[in-house]
Amino acid sequence: MKSRTFTPGFSNETINSGPQPQLKKASIKIIDDLNIISGHELIKCIVAAESSKDNRDFRSLAEQSFDELKNIPGLRFPEKDELLDYLDEYKELFTPLVFAAVASVEEFGTSSQISVELYRDPEIYDRYIVVYVRQYSYDDDIMDRIDMICNEYEKYISDTDGWMMITTDFKPPAD
Repeated sequence: MKSRTFTPGFSNETINSGPQPQLKKASIKIIDDLNIISGHELIKCIVAAESSKDNRDFRSLAEQSFDELKNIPGLRFPEKDELLDYLDEYKELFTPLVFAAVASVEEFGTSSQISVELYRDPEIYDRYIVVYVRQYSYDDDIMDRIDMICNEYEKYISDTDGWMMITTDFKPPAD
């Protein structure tokens, strides 16, 4: 697994467009460090979304971020509107979600599919975000690798009301 850091706070050096507001729950520095995207536009959207006080602004910026992320091979958001509805309620999950999705693509590569979806429990009213890792042929260490990514972001969402997780459903990638 590649070494990466997910830390609270925000470095103004990450974006060269001047000082940015401090982020409350998590840093987006990881996005800038990942070598699979050149993310200055994405980073600007994430910073603006996380610091937005207006729900309409947040949703618009989060949607722009998802649109940028869709350009990463292997990453998909099949229920984007439902994810945005959930994130409207639990904005503090936004930056950790972006981290988890991008870190999953980096860890598992483009031969895997990373699908960000909203899980709905069929028995009780419970829903949360799931980042599914799907492969045609599953690696023996897939759960260990997923756990390493989870260990990096879970401490930043432990005090939130919403929830998200990374896992696999052992299905093949969707077409």
